[in-house]
Amino acid sequence: MVIDAKVFSRRGVDKDDRSMKIEEMEIEGLNRDREDELAALKRGVRYALSEIMAGRTVKKDIKDRKGEIIVKVGKKLTHEALDRIEFHKLRDIDFSNRKEFADRIDEIFTGIPRNRLEMVALSATDGIVRTGCKKGDDLPPGVGEDGQGVCGHQT
Repeated sequence: MVIDAKVFSRRGVDKDDRSMKIEEMEIEGLNRDREDELAALKRGVRYALSEIMAGRTVKKDIKDRKGEIIVKVGKKLTHEALDRIEFHKLRDIDFSNRKEFADRIDEIFTGIPRNRLEMVALSATDGIVRTGCKKGDDLPPGVGEDGQGVCGHQT
């Protein structure tokens, strides 16, 4: 049984098929973890907003990406309608008594550490996660770039 696998590499050294396969599996796992965490954060925000907004009357038509109306002006928001609204539009929905709930809505969004949401939203292919995997781990303690230990002994 394999519990953990680390790929140690030096710059300029080509990786073998096994190393590249391990790297790909690690990247896929990190991508899945990131997507799961982002989805969980969004579900939490969506649920909290839904508890506030459901049953309130909208002051402006709410449309989907295609321009089709989800909720018409003067109609009440439902949990189902809120589920269909794009996440980035939720904060800006104008509804009856919104001023009364403005602070609570801000708390919902600021309650998520902003950096956390942004970090999770970063694509692994865009940098941070993939760069760490592609680079390879540092060599184990005591092993120099030349393959010798810190005291000059061959490792």
